[in-house]
Amino acid sequence: MYIDCKYWSIKFLSNLFVFFPLFVLGQNSINGNLENEINKKVNLIIHEGIKSIVIDSTTTDTKGNFLLKYPLTYSGVGTIIVENKQQIPILIEGKDIDLYNSSGKIYFKNNTNNENLYAYANAQSFRDNAQKALQFLIELYKQKEDSKALLMYEKELKKLENERQSFLHALDSNSIAFKYIRLKEKIFKTQKSDSPNEIHSNINDFYTVNLTDSFLIHSGLYLDLLKKHFDLIEQSGAPIDLSHEMMANSIDYCITQLNSKVTHKELLEDIIHFLFNYFEKQSLYILSEYLSNKTFENDITINRELSYRMEYYRTMKLGNTVSDIPLNEIKLSEIKAKYKILFFGASWCHKCVDEIEKIKDKIIQWESKEIEFILISLDSNQDNFKNFVKTTNAKFSYCDYMSWDSKIAKAFFIYATPTIYVINNNNQIILKPISVEQLNVWINNL
Repeated sequence: MYIDCKYWSIKFLSNLFVFFPLFVLGQNSINGNLENEINKKVNLIIHEGIKSIVIDSTTTDTKGNFLLKYPLTYSGVGTIIVENKQQIPILIEGKDIDLYNSSGKIYFKNNTNNENLYAYANAQSFRDNAQKALQFLIELYKQKEDSKALLMYEKELKKLENERQSFLHALDSNSIAFKYIRLKEKIFKTQKSDSPNEIHSNINDFYTVNLTDSFLIHSGLYLDLLKKHFDLIEQSGAPIDLSHEMMANSIDYCITQLNSKVTHKELLEDIIHFLFNYFEKQSLYILSEYLSNKTFENDITINRELSYRMEYYRTMKLGNTVSDIPLNEIKLSEIKAKYKILFFGASWCHKCVDEIEKIKDKIIQWESKEIEFILISLDSNQDNFKNFVKTTNAKFSYCDYMSWDSKIAKAFFIYATPTIYVINNNNQIILKPISVEQLNVWINNL
């Protein structure tokens, strides 16, 4: 049985790669021969939740032969990666696997699950292309009102779907091949959602998934499941408040499912980290705050870096009072102004320099509105700090030359620059602008 690897379009996130040396008592083998792949590095990747793990590594010999090992206990999906380019997905289920390459195609020896999987993949690749062509023709002949041609193409479309269903019905429903195909179809069908009813149904399908299921955890599809679910909600066209409510419900579902079992604590931490980054990237800061609060409420263990970032949303939320930190000879509360802009930056931060350039001429003008601009630098060099201050027109500036270890940076949970806070004369946070453009809009509306 040969594999057309292009069908799978497998993607790996480099920051989720983990190298895990194989120190186990029981091992299974993957014996392979890849013609034309001589003296090439070969890695075997397996999956743990949203992490991809390099479980074994070797080099092909002068004939393209290689031998890889994996734990007896592992059952799920793996991928053989040749020189970080060619990817060969395989189903692993506690027995030796033999495969070889001939004329650019991969064949398996006596391995029913992998043979069935790629028989389906190769046929489905053809069916997908044929379905797209037929759907185009159906729309075309609908416009022409040609009922005879329309009926013919609709029959062909139905025939393709019947072929797919017949293949799946012939598989053992307990087999790893059947489970993988069904899971992948369930996840990727969200891409084909068009009608509001379909979208709503696919969103709700997420709540039927057992997030602690061992096969899902080892399928390599966990990240796809999460990303496509939250993407679907965001792109559903639902009102923003409803969209946020649905995402919050999905966060709760993940925490409820995974926080109840000690064995899944690490997986939950990985998911929380992914979702936090996802929300920030999508500028869904209200969800970042919700996730942060839920993480602390449920006493979920997270690493120090993520905890620090989450505290930004919990401790530094709007309405909270900030620490009255001394700035050289004066405290924040002693700076007499109706509003104070705290700009955390550094001379080495190109974005900070660019943002300052946009507002430096306005800083003096803001004083007429009782607004003081306060530059707080994370520089570690005195000359660099002094030169940075000169570019700002700031009346108040501060630097203790401790960089990220600065007492004030820690008090304000600064994990990135630039970071901007606007506080009132009572030191209460009233705005956390994400750019100087947003800050300008706020000031202009005063």
